Amino acid sequence: MRSRRKPMISRSFFFRILRGLLWVLAALSVVAAIISLEAERATVSERTLDTDVGEVSLYSNPTGAPGPLVVVTHGFAGSRQMMQYISRDLARSGLTVAAFDFYGHGRNPERMSSDVTRIEGTTQQLVAQTRAVLEAVQSEIAIVGPVGMLGHSMATDIVIRAAKAASDVSAIVAISMYSEAVTADFPQKLLVISGEYEGRLRDVARETVALVAGASLEGETVSNGPVTRRAVAIPNTEHVAVLFAAQTKREARDWFRAAFDLRGQGQAMPQGLAITGVLLGLIVLFWPLARILPTSRTAAAPVRARVFWLALLAPIVPAVGLSLLLGGALFQSAGFGALAVFFATWGAVVLAILWAAGHRPGMPKPSGVLLLTFWSLVIFAVALDRYAAAFLPTGPRVSLMAVLLLGTVPFMLADRVLLDGAALWQRVVARIVPVAALSASMILFSQKLGLLFTVLPVMVLFYLVYGTMARAVALRQGAETAGVGSGIVLAWSIAASSPLFLA
Repeated sequence: MRSRRKPMISRSFFFRILRGLLWVLAALSVVAAIISLEAERATVSERTLDTDVGEVSLYSNPTGAPGPLVVVTHGFAGSRQMMQYISRDLARSGLTVAAFDFYGHGRNPERMSSDVTRIEGTTQQLVAQTRAVLEAVQSEIAIVGPVGMLGHSMATDIVIRAAKAASDVSAIVAISMYSEAVTADFPQKLLVISGEYEGRLRDVARETVALVAGASLEGETVSNGPVTRRAVAIPNTEHVAVLFAAQTKREARDWFRAAFDLRGQGQAMPQGLAITGVLLGLIVLFWPLARILPTSRTAAAPVRARVFWLALLAPIVPAVGLSLLLGGALFQSAGFGALAVFFATWGAVVLAILWAAGHRPGMPKPSGVLLLTFWSLVIFAVALDRYAAAFLPTGPRVSLMAVLLLGTVPFMLADRVLLDGAALWQRVVARIVPVAALSASMILFSQKLGLLFTVLPVMVLFYLVYGTMARAVALRQGAETAGVGSGIVLAWSIAASSPLFLA
C-alpha cells in the first residue's frame, strides 16, 4: 500500500508567504507614491498669505514672472488641500493661483452663517469672503489685469456671484456646477466641467450652453458675440473624482490660457493613483504592525439574535429624542451638541442591553488603544491631510473633538462589543441602522440637525477605512480595545472634516 506524500509546502505556509508579499508591496507603494507626490509638489513655488478672512495659499511657477491671477475655491465640506493639484497644475502653466478655505472649512477658524436658505445669508457671506481674498491677493502681489476664478460644487455659485460684483473677472471654470446666477450673457467666458456620473449636474451644464447656442451641447465650445461657453463631461468620474482627473486639469488649464492669451501648455502631472497608493498602503501596513501587540483576547460568544435586534432598534427613539431635547448649541457651532448626545445615548442603551444579557465589557488594553490612535491620527491622518483633504483638527475643532469624545467612545465601544464574533451581515446591518437613524432625523428635524448631513459620508468612510484597522486590533486584544480606540478616531474624523456653522 502506497503512503500518501505530504505536500512540500503547506497551505498555511503559502498564505504566510502571500501575506508577506502583500505587505512588502504595500510598503513599496507608499514609498513610491510619496516620492511622486513630493516631486509634483516641488515643481511649484508655494507660500501662505495671511488675510483678514483667513490664510491663502499662493502658487506660482518658480521659473518665471507672476502670471495672470486665478482664484481657486473648494466645495461644501472641502478644503484648499482638495484643490491643490488643480492649483499647482494651473501654476505650472504660467498662472498665479490663490486658494483658500471658506469660513467653517479646513483651517479657517471662523464659522459660516447657518442661514443657508437665503442668498443674503451664507451665500452672500462667502461671496464677500471671496471678494476680500481677491482684493488682498491683488494688493499683496500687485498683479494688474484680468482675473480667473475656478470653483467646485457649492463654490461654483459663489464664484459666479463674486464675479458679477467685479469688473476684473474675465474667465470662470465651474466644476460640478449649480447656480441660478447664470444668464444668457453672464458669465461671458464659462467652462462647465461635470463628472460622467453626475447626471443632473450634466443637465445643468448643457442648459447653460443652450442659453447661448440654442441647443444642449456637450464637448463643444460655442459663442454668441462676446459670450463663450463650453460643457464637458469627464469619463468615469463622480463628484469628487472629477477634481483629480487629468482631463479636468487639462480643460481648466486650456480655458484660462486661451482667455489670457498665454502660450505653451504647462506640465501635466496627474496624481490620483499616487494618492490612492499612499492611503491604501497605510491601511494594509497597519495589519502587520498590529501583530506586535501582545495577544490578550478571549473568545466571545456572539449575542443571541433577539438581543442583537433589540440592541439595534431600542436606541433609535431615545437617541434621536434626547439629541433634540438636550443637544442645543455647542461652542456656537450648530448641531454638534445634538450629535454628541445622539452617540452617547445610543452607546449607553446598547451597553445596558448587552450588560443585562450577560455580555459585559472588560478593560481595554492601553497598548492597542495607543497603537490604533497613533497610526490613525498621526500617520494616516497626516498623510490624508497633506495629500488629499484637510484632516487635522485646529482652532475650535479641538474643543469640538473633546466634547464629541463623550459620545463617540461609548458609541463605538457598544458597536464593537455587540459585533464581537458576529457574522459579516450583522456587522453591515449594525452600521447601517445608526446611520439610517441619523439620516431620517436630519430629514425630519432639518432645522436642528440638517446642517450635520456631512457627518453621514464621514461615518461611512470611517467604517470602511478605520473600521478595517480597528478589526486588526480587535482580533489581538478584544472588542473593548478596538472600541475605545475607534471612538477616539471617530471624534477626530468628525471634528476635523465637518463644516462649522454659527448656532
